[in-house]
Amino acid sequence: MKLLFNGALESGRQSIAIDLSGLSSGEYYVRIQYGGNKTTKKLIIK
Repeated sequence: MKLLFNGALESGRQSIAIDLSGLSSGEYYVRIQYGGNKTTKKLIIK
């Protein structure tokens, strides 16, 4: 597991840039926590 971002963002739509250069191509799962909610999204690196 790798921590990509740890911090607080303002409410509303946000975007962050993350460095994926150390990861091999393949499928990864990203867990996002906000407030009391959690969601998991698939990330594909080619």
